[in-house]
Amino acid sequence: MRRRMAWILVAVLVGTSGCHQGGGRWKAPAPGQAAVLLNPGQGSLAERAFGDFTGTIAAGRDGSVYGLDQYLVRVTPDRRVQTVLYEDQVGQSYGGLAVLPDGSLAFGSGIVLKKVTVDQEGAVRVSVLAGATDRSRTPARAVPRTANAAAHHFRGVPLPLGVRPDGSLVIGDGDVVWALAKERLTRLYRLRKPYRAATNPRLVETAMDAKGTVYLTTYYDAPKNRPAAPSPRISDVITIRADGTVGRLAPPARSAGIAGVLTSMPVDTMAGDGADGLYILTGDDHATYVVHVHAGTAEVVARHVNGNRSGCRMPSHPVDAMNLPCDLPWNMAASRPGSLVMAGNGGGREGTDSILQIAAK
Repeated sequence: MRRRMAWILVAVLVGTSGCHQGGGRWKAPAPGQAAVLLNPGQGSLAERAFGDFTGTIAAGRDGSVYGLDQYLVRVTPDRRVQTVLYEDQVGQSYGGLAVLPDGSLAFGSGIVLKKVTVDQEGAVRVSVLAGATDRSRTPARAVPRTANAAAHHFRGVPLPLGVRPDGSLVIGDGDVVWALAKERLTRLYRLRKPYRAATNPRLVETAMDAKGTVYLTTYYDAPKNRPAAPSPRISDVITIRADGTVGRLAPPARSAGIAGVLTSMPVDTMAGDGADGLYILTGDDHATYVVHVHAGTAEVVARHVNGNRSGCRMPSHPVDAMNLPCDLPWNMAASRPGSLVMAGNGGGREGTDSILQIAAK
């Protein structure tokens, strides 16, 4: 979950303006395997939407995958690339991306939350779901329990996480988590400072599963006379259940395939698993991993062992997800249980330009 976007429904070839990598040769991964869903061409719109770790991706239940970074781009179930919004439509600041139950999309643009719909003729409509446009909320400003969606001032770019079973859209807003329904915002949670002198508490990574449980990590600024805030670990993940109960993620301390203590490992990115659990991208000195945390268990579903990656390129056929030859991409999304999509070059890591589909066992 995170970041920016844009669309006009146009089939586009990767590299110039239209691309189709579909066809009979592509083979979906079997459980325990990973396959390249798409190799965006360098300089293409797909590469600009999916290729950067500062972007975000989302997956629809129909198998579509959406990428947002400068452009909003869709990869269809048959692996065609379609441009949804262009750079000037996305705006200079953007974030978050969620597929709504009716197939429309929600994303943050500037300090408002927008909705994108496409009709059967391909006409695109962009509307505002929430947020006043005149100014943003300061961190110290009081936050009401409920607010009119159109008049509310978000702290920055609002980040839609997904729709809960009750139909409300969950939104990250700097240091607050909201639920949007019937043009009203209801506060679900507000971050607390760990001590009085700490400032600017804020959300870092956010995700939500299909049951409506929200997962988040946080950070804050420490004064000069105090140690810097520690980077979030797996044991630091906060959970907000659909009934309002707030707690902590409680996976087992260890997981097969990881030598160290799982709960002490960092949280790089997260994504709901399409059911009632969470995928976490993490790593240690030995490897990077995707860990599936679900019902009190923690299982490694993908792994890349650190080593020489010079000229790394994922093969065109499915490979063992536990022995990936290239670094794991940065962003994750899952709309269905057992089907995980990853994209986004993690800070210049080699071999991570591909959009991967991973079939978890």
